[in-house]
Amino acid sequence: MGIVAELAGQGGVETPNLEALRAQSPRRKLTLVRLLWPKIRECLDAGHTVREIRESLRKDGIEVNYKNLCACIAEMRAREKTDFATAEAAAPAVREKAPVPLPVGRPASVGGERRGSDPLENVRRLSGNGRPGFQYPGTLSDEELFGK
Repeated sequence: MGIVAELAGQGGVETPNLEALRAQSPRRKLTLVRLLWPKIRECLDAGHTVREIRESLRKDGIEVNYKNLCACIAEMRAREKTDFATAEAAAPAVREKAPVPLPVGRPASVGGERRGSDPLENVRRLSGNGRPGFQYPGTLSDEELFGK
């Protein structure tokens, strides 16, 4: 019987070296940042800057380069985004949104209510001609301008 089968058959496998390693703090500073990511994300969501977070980490005894901290934060955000997208793709669409009906006509003005939000409504109403752009009515007829 192999070692994997023996380990799988036993409920409580003793691994004192692994436990001791787990109890130690990581050697790499960015690994600490990854472990502290939930707290760092909360600080960022609360509106604190990366510089403020870096200063707080420094006060706690974790010296991290600003550039490396920014890169680690970007990596963690990207990882969260891909994890979220993967979870979205794996879960079937339970509910579909109903299409939102678009308004067909312009609502009529009632009392002091504002009309629609068309800023050129007055220009269109006063111009009479539905063509866009500047219309020069001219002062002379075509015959007077160009001759016969």
